[in-house]
Amino acid sequence: MILSKHPAQKNTKQEDTKIHEAADNSRYSDARDLPTTKSITISSVLSHVFRRPYVSVSPDTPLIQLGTYLATGHQIYVDGLIVARDKKLAGRIGGQHILDCLLKTTYDDWSTVKASELMEESTSSLELDSSLSALLELFAETKFALAPITHKGQLIGSIGIRDLLPLVFESKLRTQLTTIGSTQIRLKIDETLRNAIDTMLKKRIRNLVLSANTNDSNDKGNYIINDRKILEFIFSYEGKKIMAGGIGSNALSDIRVDSLDIISASHVSQTETVSRAANMLRDINTPALLSQNQIITPWDVVMKIIWKKD
Repeated sequence: MILSKHPAQKNTKQEDTKIHEAADNSRYSDARDLPTTKSITISSVLSHVFRRPYVSVSPDTPLIQLGTYLATGHQIYVDGLIVARDKKLAGRIGGQHILDCLLKTTYDDWSTVKASELMEESTSSLELDSSLSALLELFAETKFALAPITHKGQLIGSIGIRDLLPLVFESKLRTQLTTIGSTQIRLKIDETLRNAIDTMLKKRIRNLVLSANTNDSNDKGNYIINDRKILEFIFSYEGKKIMAGGIGSNALSDIRVDSLDIISASHVSQTETVSRAANMLRDINTPALLSQNQIITPWDVVMKIIWKKD
């Protein structure tokens, strides 16, 4: 795994200056009214991205390292992994790629499965001076909330969907949440971890709502489990012991989801504004919000509000 400070490559003094200027200037006011995302550049409104280390993994990185890093990488706001070969983009890996692999392998295989076998192969990236519209189009095209950023063709970082939440908050949009929420996928709180993973993969979602009564969307005793929390458990000391002792994914059928560190759900009114929701979702411990029978994720807030404006 590569963790380096910007700039990640050898650049000219002029190029270094351009990258550091992007990191030093945060001008959300440029997009306060969001007139059109085509006129706003990544470097002008997402400068905070270039203050953090640039993270990538090599195609030879083993599964156990990938899973461990995705389980804990939220500490520096990593929502996926960039796979790079000689500072050139090779692909991307998300939590669902790893969960899918875990259902098909045994613990003994973890040291042999490599990033190159799991990754979604892609060479789609954006230059530092690309427009915000181009970033949103890449999210929509790939259905992946992580975009590699390059300068002169070489990787210098990545932007995740959560990086755009401050922009939505600062824009003070009055749109109500009732217009953007997605239908909740609910499971009983005593379901098995295997069933939770199966459901996530089939529905292509990252967040499940857990409740004692799956038919009552107004139940305030709801919890949320997501791919991050599942990976945290599986790649923890206790989780690895259980996986090592089980036969492949059968071990996951013996674990109840409520034995994990599930998240108490935050409920909001449907009349709440998207800007207020964006601010609440900036907390990395709040993966989603619940509003009656809907769930509101960072993807909902960003892609259904900013991207559709163009």
